[in-house]
Amino acid sequence: MNIFEPSKLNVGDIIFTRDKSSSSSWMIRMGTISEYSHAILYVGGSSFIDSDTDGVHSNNLQRLIFKGHKDAIVRRYRSPLASSKLKSICDDARAQIGQRYSKREAIQTALPEMNCNASERQFCSRLVAQAYGRSGIALVENADFCTPKQLFDSPLLIDVPDSTRKASEIEVKFALDQSRNPLKRQEEITNALLADIRRVSNTQISTVSEVLYLAASNPVLDPLIAGLLQSSGYLTMWEWDMALNPHWYDVEAYNSHIPIGGQWSQAELMLPSAHDALNRHRNNLNAISEVNGSDRSQTGELFAELERTLCRITMQRIEVLEAFYRP
Repeated sequence: MNIFEPSKLNVGDIIFTRDKSSSSSWMIRMGTISEYSHAILYVGGSSFIDSDTDGVHSNNLQRLIFKGHKDAIVRRYRSPLASSKLKSICDDARAQIGQRYSKREAIQTALPEMNCNASERQFCSRLVAQAYGRSGIALVENADFCTPKQLFDSPLLIDVPDSTRKASEIEVKFALDQSRNPLKRQEEITNALLADIRRVSNTQISTVSEVLYLAASNPVLDPLIAGLLQSSGYLTMWEWDMALNPHWYDVEAYNSHIPIGGQWSQAELMLPSAHDALNRHRNNLNAISEVNGSDRSQTGELFAELERTLCRITMQRIEVLEAFYRP
């Protein structure tokens, strides 16, 4: 079994894999004579965002495992991009989290004559191509309808060598144990919450960011949405993560959990993404305040309190990492 080496990857890298788990992936591979049928955007700190049959979600690179080194490859934009450009690309993909999957449109990418107007729904290569495209970089001719092969063959991308390695037994066990995966739990809770909100609101909202706008513009729906938000578990996912991974939030726990030889390298790897997360939570808090205005919906107040909490615990995480980081 093989796994990716995070230290070899840069923010904005695109991971291509041989995804054999769905009929649409198989059809795309066969229809385009392609080695790879799935595209993933790496956003740093061992995290990636992709769109599969469960929709758009984030996950951990350490959970991405494959049989052979030829089953996955990494490609990178051919010249270094400014941090602001990379942030724009990653933020665009993050804004899509929760968006539903379109099997029909994913299959249509392999049948150009069937391409039509794109919906808001996503599939893997569209998610990545649109994130780059909306940031001013056209990796493919048609970002709305592109196959993983077209994305892979983009002349603007180059291969990243030595990005994978053989996984240890411990890494394999960790990758396969989905019961302790906080991001998988987050995916399930988010999907269920959005489905419930679509049901009570009779709308087709697909992302968490749309929930705030819906509640702010519909005072009658606001208490219903707030109630669903409180009962969903979405607001307390961070508690589950802290209980599962206390070493990220406590110096002594980090010291005993991370092997001595890897404490500095782990801190070096994770610190930039922790700072990015703190900035993101602060920006989210400001955006919530702007949407809420003076009316302050119940839903908006719940989201604001969540972001304040996430700012606090992310600062804890930064303090732990900085305690072991030696520039």
